[in-house]
Amino acid sequence: MGYIYYIRVKDAYDRWTKANDKARLYILASMSDILSKKHEIMVTARQIMDSLRDMFGQPSIQIKQEAIKYIYNARMKEGQSVREHVLDMIVNFNVAEMNGTKRKGEKGKGPTVAAEGKGKAKAAIKGKCFHCNVDGH
Repeated sequence: MGYIYYIRVKDAYDRWTKANDKARLYILASMSDILSKKHEIMVTARQIMDSLRDMFGQPSIQIKQEAIKYIYNARMKEGQSVREHVLDMIVNFNVAEMNGTKRKGEKGKGPTVAAEGKGKAKAAIKGKCFHCNVDGH
């Protein structure tokens, strides 16, 4: 039983290592020579992203938009392996997520209702409380 668990953990680690190396190489290849020299000693893609965030402040909306644009327009090339395509998509989802994109199902602001005749939406009025019969909580 322990040997099988070891094999599963090792396999998962090997897959993570391969995905991390690919993401790290994509990041290093897309930056300037000066930045890539500074970051090539870092082992994980996460370390590189954290360092870049520290250097340049808040994540750029342009990076987020480019990642989302790539995701929307991505097509699997003929002869490309499914695994490689999926890893490529995962990298871009992670870039978008690290730069402030909400995924489907995450909470945002409460429900909004557009006021009649006005363009701006207002917060929806909540109904009466089931327990105490008071409006708005």
